[in-house]
Amino acid sequence: AIQIGEYLVPHALRAFGMAGGNSAHTDAQAILTWLAEDKLSTTTRREVHQTLRTRFPDVSRVDPPLKLLVEHGYLRPIPTERKRGRPSLAFDVHPAVSRGEF
Repeated sequence: AIQIGEYLVPHALRAFGMAGGNSAHTDAQAILTWLAEDKLSTTTRREVHQTLRTRFPDVSRVDPPLKLLVEHGYLRPIPTERKRGRPSLAFDVHPAVSRGEF
């Protein structure tokens, strides 16, 4: 299963890139580009918002592209323990994204 996934993920990433068209897709592509350039293996909703705040002036605009990236397997939510304050959603980044294979 892992070998099949390693084979198919780059193809899916390219197909996702061709889908384009709507705002959530282009915003997701911008997030993927940033993740690949910085070679990140994890990130948070807050980190995406802060780093790309010119694209996402309101934090709620980050949610649709993050949801899309989770649905397509580029990000995986990390369970977080409840601490003081508001916890930021955390995500593991698919290794293919970190290698720039999307």
